[in-house]
Amino acid sequence: MKKSSHNRMWVFVGIGMELVAIELTLIFIGYQIDQKMAWPGLALACGAILGLTIWLYHVIKLLRSYSEGTDSDENEESLEP
Repeated sequence: MKKSSHNRMWVFVGIGMELVAIELTLIFIGYQIDQKMAWPGLALACGAILGLTIWLYHVIKLLRSYSEGTDSDENEESLEP
């Protein structure tokens, strides 16, 4: 496997792990709010939707910067002799 394709693989693994972390955090917070307010899962559902929205915004922003070549890792590699 080439070095660049190996690095890209880890970028996608990182994106997936971000999704998992954001979702689990906001679902947990929503669950705790539901328990304190005695709601039937409303905050949990809002947490899940909010997590997906935040993650999707982050992925779009990341892909735009990656396609424009403004990724900091790419700039650092181009500066190396």
